[in-house]
Amino acid sequence: MKRFVVAVLCLGLFVALFPVSFAIAGRYVFTRPFDPKSTAPLLLVCGDHVETVPWAALEHSAPTGAGCSFQVTPERQKWVEEQTRKMQLPGEASWVISVKQLGEQHQRVDLYTMGDGEAGMIYEVDHGKVTPLRTRKIGPVGTMVVLVINVLLWLVVCFGVAGVLGMRETHV
Repeated sequence: MKRFVVAVLCLGLFVALFPVSFAIAGRYVFTRPFDPKSTAPLLLVCGDHVETVPWAALEHSAPTGAGCSFQVTPERQKWVEEQTRKMQLPGEASWVISVKQLGEQHQRVDLYTMGDGEAGMIYEVDHGKVTPLRTRKIGPVGTMVVLVINVLLWLVVCFGVAGVLGMRETHV
């Protein structure tokens, strides 16, 4: 019975570590310093719709089109996020967006596509001026990277717990 409980706990731990593995991979493996040659998208918010514009095609400060802006105001943030997620992409891909308000007319935007991989960028908009921060790029092998990180974390935790329990049993 004791072995069964340990096996179930180890399996549960393996599953429970996946969110940590995704966070580690996202921050340290898939997100890189900004590449100025990037074709990553920026979000352009217009009166009744949102659209994306490739970084390389911009002047980085003046939006194209009347009534359009790179700003995502707090009042319209929810609407902008909903509209962005509804934008069509080829195949099974979809848009992922996260807007964090950093101050009045100052936001951090994480905008990327997710399908057989991920591609996009993290940037800040401050009073209409866009400052690129990081580029996100994950190929189809990204899942394997997350799995490897998860296995390594799981082994470290399991051996750590086994070592602590083993030391405890020898000293008791």
